[in-house]
Amino acid sequence: MALYPRCAGSSDAYRPVAPLLILIGGKDDWTPAEPCQKLADTAREAGHPVTIKIYPGAHHSFDSPNPVRYVAARINPSSPGGRGATTGGNSEAWADSIRAVGAFFGRHLK
Repeated sequence: MALYPRCAGSSDAYRPVAPLLILIGGKDDWTPAEPCQKLADTAREAGHPVTIKIYPGAHHSFDSPNPVRYVAARINPSSPGGRGATTGGNSEAWADSIRAVGAFFGRHLK
């Protein structure tokens, strides 16, 4: 359910070509939530339709049935050493994200 660009800091506001919904885990160590929050805030302040929802206990791939696991060999530019990331499902975040996507499409795809 992660419908987002790679979140990176910039002085310019992100300008989506359509309304954007970012669903991200608060424990995501592969694509951390903080830069995505900044991207969304800056875009919204500039008048662009960007919405973000952070799931505090969720990791990357929270919309997966797989258990949470850390893999040290994964290439991870967000990690200080460039490797290692945690992925795995979070059933509560996954269920909520399905509702959030349905509501988002309902608002924007009339």
